[in-house]
Amino acid sequence: MVPAVGEVPAFKVTLRKEDPVAPDEVPLAQGTPLFVVADTHGQFETLVELLQKHRVIDVELKMSTRLYVTLVSTQSSSATRAFPP
Repeated sequence: MVPAVGEVPAFKVTLRKEDPVAPDEVPLAQGTPLFVVADTHGQFETLVELLQKHRVIDVELKMSTRLYVTLVSTQSSSATRAFPP
């Protein structure tokens, strides 16, 4: 369980096995929704606000649509996944 932060409610996360290595390129069909997020440096509330304003997640922090989300971090390998699975 991830605890509440400020106005953002607590929520449950199911962890998946780590991908061995993120690919340099991910083939997507033209028009596939894509949302790229860079390292947020712990700014969880800012990330939630950004995702909600772009209708990626709803007020309950659940994915509101199927799309590809790319998480880019300078501290670990990048990961691209389709959400919800």
